Amino acid sequence: MLKSLKNKLIISFAAITSLSFIVIIGNELYNNRKNNIDKIVSELNQAHIHHLNTVNLFRDFMFIDAQKNEYYETKKSINLQAQDSLLKQTKLSVQSILSSSDINVLEINEELIHVNNLIDSFQNITSQISNLIVLKGFKDYGNTGMMREHAHNIENIKSFPLEYILMLRRNEKDYIIREESKYSDSFIKNHAKYMLFISNSSSLGAETKSYLTEEMEKYIFHFRQLVFYTQKIGDKSNSGLFKKLNQTTSAIQTKFNQINSKAEQSKKNFFSRLRLYYLILLLIIITLSLVAGYILAVKITKPISLLSESMNDFVKSNFTKKKMHTIETTTLEIEKLVSNYKALKNEIIDKIENFKEKVEERTNEINSQNKMLKRQKNEAELINKNIITGLTYAKYIQGSLLPSIEFFTELFPESFILHQAKDIVSGDFYWAKRFINIEGEDLSVVAVADATGHGVSGALMSMLGITFLNDITPRTNIQHASEVLTNLRKAITDTLNQKENKNRINNGIDIGLFVINNRTLRLEFAGANRFVWVIRGEEVFELKGDNLPIGGYETEKFYNDFELQLKKGDNIYLFTDGYADQFGGVDNRKFMKSQLKSLLIENCNQKPEKQKQVLEETLEQWKGKIEQTDDILIIGIKI
Repeated sequence: MLKSLKNKLIISFAAITSLSFIVIIGNELYNNRKNNIDKIVSELNQAHIHHLNTVNLFRDFMFIDAQKNEYYETKKSINLQAQDSLLKQTKLSVQSILSSSDINVLEINEELIHVNNLIDSFQNITSQISNLIVLKGFKDYGNTGMMREHAHNIENIKSFPLEYILMLRRNEKDYIIREESKYSDSFIKNHAKYMLFISNSSSLGAETKSYLTEEMEKYIFHFRQLVFYTQKIGDKSNSGLFKKLNQTTSAIQTKFNQINSKAEQSKKNFFSRLRLYYLILLLIIITLSLVAGYILAVKITKPISLLSESMNDFVKSNFTKKKMHTIETTTLEIEKLVSNYKALKNEIIDKIENFKEKVEERTNEINSQNKMLKRQKNEAELINKNIITGLTYAKYIQGSLLPSIEFFTELFPESFILHQAKDIVSGDFYWAKRFINIEGEDLSVVAVADATGHGVSGALMSMLGITFLNDITPRTNIQHASEVLTNLRKAITDTLNQKENKNRINNGIDIGLFVINNRTLRLEFAGANRFVWVIRGEEVFELKGDNLPIGGYETEKFYNDFELQLKKGDNIYLFTDGYADQFGGVDNRKFMKSQLKSLLIENCNQKPEKQKQVLEETLEQWKGKIEQTDDILIIGIKI
């Protein structure tokens, strides 16, 4: 059986295949383990994001919903409902991670249990605060409403001095606005004074005195309840439940950061050890394969080596040497191989002369083809040079259409523009203008846009956009941001014939545009698939536009305006999606809007040129050797 080379090779191949199969299984196990652990780390990040959004939703409830009558009428808040949903998702994510079979690898069990308890505390505190807010009331609702009702009842008694009740109302409102103890003390002091007046007054009848005394006692009772609820909540003084909420939120944030850091480090350590074990196994398998190969070579390759030497001698002799080594055939296949080689050698010698002639003919043909290829290469290089020259000139034309840096700096002295094209020309563009509208208002307009595609197609769309924007504002007496986008959309669809041409290409532009009244600092924003961030300290206001691009749709739709009152020191940021969509980092993933928002908040107090430098350096570090994904444009303005 082993006389046949085929059988020997089959046995050897089977052994090597078995070893390779072991390597494949090990690699598959490694990849599965890595995917499971990466999934856990991803779920940790998602749970962290859910918690941050939960905090923002409760803040929106406190400063928006709790200041509206609708909440006290319906006892329903979209922000509270969304917060509860996110809290459930966060806890489910934590429970899912804790139940994972690979959680012990990351060594974060105790920290996750602590986070889960902190989330329960956060939920309990927010529930207490929301319940207290309902009890505290607002305007005509709850305890505040009862207090106002008794105050109005006292005002209706004409014989009671109006200035007394007005003084109490003033103390009440001062306390509601400022929540300082001196105003509650003044209320209580004046109340006692007016109660003494009622008791000692000879001008008030007994029935009136009794009624006033009862209403005054109810009034101060509800005022004390107001003070109790306010101090218990403590939102403006950062005390009470609100202080506890801030401490719990900070603890969760800190713990999540610690968990993420520890998980990343544990993951690296675990896979370092696993790779080492895998490498050792691989070295063992390679060693066994080399030993087996050597034994096989000793047994069956010696005749083949002798036959190979005979062939080499034959080739070195210019295919003329007839004598060959004496070869002992150890297998049937080698015996046939030697016999066939002898017959082939004789045939080669006979045909070598004819072959030389054919080689010479083929060589001449190849030389001719090489000359043609060289000529075609020169032509291609010339065409490529002309294309690059054209694109460079197109870049110059595109740049000349954009507002100059000097104009933009004159319009907004504290500002920066980060504009990096993916190719020579860009599909991202910005536009700015200052004008007096028909009502005599001094307005500044700024837009940031992302045209379909990048490179040549994007550049052509951007030039159309800039041209139409320059034409729209002086021609149409624009007063609102939405009117600019509506007119721009009509100009694009008419120019590209997108309404009537059934075979049209739905090219379009995503754009964010705002108008600032330079006297009142009132900002009005309209967006086509874009939004604007206004950062005030660590607070971020996001004005979202409409989900309607410029161009590409047949139905007639209109854009909406979104307003915000700016303050001195506010930072406005308009940008396309190129920066957030850039791939890079350790895991070759997108930079993401959340990371960009954190970066802007962290550096918004820096000088504009410093902010731009930080954005550039962060982008370069993030993408590393990865090619730029898309055109990038960010504009930052400090009011």
